[in-house]
Amino acid sequence: MFRINSVRRLLNGTTLDGKKADYAPGFRIPRYVIILAAALTIPIFKEYANVENSDCINLYRLDKIAHYLRLDFDRTKTASNIYKKLQKNGYITIVTTPDHRTCIKLTKTGEEKCKQDLESLQTLAEYFHSYPALQSKYTETKTEQNELYISKGARTKSYHTDLDLTVDNLIHNISNWT
Repeated sequence: MFRINSVRRLLNGTTLDGKKADYAPGFRIPRYVIILAAALTIPIFKEYANVENSDCINLYRLDKIAHYLRLDFDRTKTASNIYKKLQKNGYITIVTTPDHRTCIKLTKTGEEKCKQDLESLQTLAEYFHSYPALQSKYTETKTEQNELYISKGARTKSYHTDLDLTVDNLIHNISNWT
């Protein structure tokens, strides 16, 4: 079900050729949700807490799972803040078990958004594989060939192909977790 390996670089905020991408901040929340989804669905990661008759995972085990998946994960305040924001928006539930363990689980809305984002990430990776020049638009250090030089006083126009717009929409949809 999960093909995290094919989208790992995108989730970690780099292009497929390893350059830092300017869409990286928007992919942080999807990365944390995908780590949680992997923890809850891949059998080797399952930890059953049987809270409200649903699987959940100990918040502090996600760091090990992220390391295994080779995804960036900051277990300090970053992870806590991201998961609290996701709980506020209704994507996850954070519960404390009777033995005082903090466990988290995806809601139905969170599961659906996560599946949608994984499919979008795989589509985005396919576009980047098929059209490597597309990635250069999203690197933080743009080369001269990607810059549009306009003489003083000229109007700037945005020239987008349908593929550019499709990729921009994919990135926007993946980043939208509000």
